Amino acid sequence: DVYSLPNYTLSSQNKVYCIIMFQGELYVGGNFGGNGGNEIVKWNGSSWQTVGGGFQGSFAAVLDLAIHNNELYAGGTFTKSAGNPGDAIAKWDGNQWYDVGGGMTNANGIFDLQDFNNDLYAVGGFTLAGGIPAYTIAKWDDSQWCGLGVNPSGNGASSIEIYNNEIYVDCDIEFDGDTVNYIAKWIGGNFVDTCGVV
Repeated sequence: DVYSLPNYTLSSQNKVYCIIMFQGELYVGGNFGGNGGNEIVKWNGSSWQTVGGGFQGSFAAVLDLAIHNNELYAGGTFTKSAGNPGDAIAKWDGNQWYDVGGGMTNANGIFDLQDFNNDLYAVGGFTLAGGIPAYTIAKWDDSQWCGLGVNPSGNGASSIEIYNNEIYVDCDIEFDGDTVNYIAKWIGGNFVDTCGVV
């Protein structure tokens, strides 16, 4: 059986991109407004609730949600200049949204987030993370952003996944000067090229 959650209606132009459990509630992110949701809402088992006012801006959307060190991170296409807590990424502690180390500048957004080995990895259409060079992939260690020193061709990476304790990303036919077949495995371990203390 399929059960439609009540009292929240999306139009045909709206999209849900991600769903995650956090602190016993179901969080839903996407590209929608209505009912005060503004790109993210949570379901507490009986009703929808707003999440700190959500995200503002004509092109704002939440494209992925991840839990890292007991906080909820939202990545997407929102900007600080539109009144949001950060650029392309923000964290929620259950009560309030916070900036994450300055976020991503020169960004088309964060498309995917992954918690791995006590760090949070972000991939998307960006060239700077926290003001340091980070082409399409960056690592957040709870105090600073770090770039991995790679420079993929084309549109960069939009998905990241962990398999057998290794990082895989989607990509074009070339990644950091090496020919690949649309998927690349990171073999650099904990190596980072540049980090910036916030």
